[in-house]
Amino acid sequence: MADSEDQLGGSPEDILEDQPLSKEAQADVRTIAKGGGIQIAGQLSQRGFAFFFVAIAVRFLGAAGYGVYRKVSQILNDLSQLGLGGFNFASMRFIARARARQDHGAVRGAVRVGLWGATISSAIVFAGIEIWARPLADVFADKDVEFVTFLLRVGAAYVPLFAMVQVLRYC
Repeated sequence: MADSEDQLGGSPEDILEDQPLSKEAQADVRTIAKGGGIQIAGQLSQRGFAFFFVAIAVRFLGAAGYGVYRKVSQILNDLSQLGLGGFNFASMRFIARARARQDHGAVRGAVRVGLWGATISSAIVFAGIEIWARPLADVFADKDVEFVTFLLRVGAAYVPLFAMVQVLRYC
């Protein structure tokens, strides 16, 4: 109990008392609230765009064509998560720690390690997709295996691009 009191600056009862926030804490709360509002607006717009995209895509591609698109898209999404190799979350953790300490060199180092790690792991997944596109298509395609193989090979470029975006969003 003494350990938690030292870290938090008092007993739990002291922390729960109403105390005015400092100017810096008020600014932090405003920043977090704005970020939450932006996140909600982004989620709503993304869901709306996705709904209309699906409606239009089904109209143009037909149900079977849209099914092939979704199947290939899901395979690439799953493999892109593998291609991240955890470097997106590691970058988020170590960039945040370095920023909290105001250690700009450590921020740059965490970004570099995250980008290089994600580049290498996603390049391995990219190569795997290119090499094993046909066996993947054999497993997942009901018919037109050659077309699904082609789509997987073309779409494989998504994996390293996704990895870079995911690491860079924490910079």
